[in-house]
Amino acid sequence: MATRSFIAQKLPSGSFRAVYCHWDGHPDTAGLKLHRHYSSDAAVDALLALGNLSELGATPESCVAYHRDKGEDLAPATEYPNYPAMTQACFKQSGGEFLYVWEDGAWLCDSKPLTQILAKAGLLPAKPEAAPAGPDWAVLGPRLAAALQGAQRALRKALPYCPADAEHNGDSVFVGEWLDEVNEVIALLPA
Repeated sequence: MATRSFIAQKLPSGSFRAVYCHWDGHPDTAGLKLHRHYSSDAAVDALLALGNLSELGATPESCVAYHRDKGEDLAPATEYPNYPAMTQACFKQSGGEFLYVWEDGAWLCDSKPLTQILAKAGLLPAKPEAAPAGPDWAVLGPRLAAALQGAQRALRKALPYCPADAEHNGDSVFVGEWLDEVNEVIALLPA
């Protein structure tokens, strides 16, 4: 059974032009092809120049266009004055199930970013979350340096009080290692 869709482009005037596509209109088929192969104004223009489509291909040459490939009269892209008029034609008059719109350099599917729909379906990698902001060294640096210098002083005071046989049970080794680590971190702090 056909999954009808409309493929549209928002024009600088705010109006839209769209073509009908009869087969495989789901985001995992038509949506993925649009995302991968028609992500420039020139590519979208070439696609819409074909008129109504029986099937969307990866290139305009591999699309099945009613006029070019099936000998039907050319049904060029239809212009709509606004989004509501286009959705009326797509969903109510033509029984379309999906509406793809190329707008501001990105595809939308039924008013949602197509990349989000494809990522949610596992067809694209999910967008990585923004990395948390790094520490404010102007505030944190001096506080951290003071705390580490305090720990450094305490460890230096404790080291001589470890018993002479501490190396056998590990006590002085740990205090010495802690002191070395504190010294390394202090050296890394911004000046």
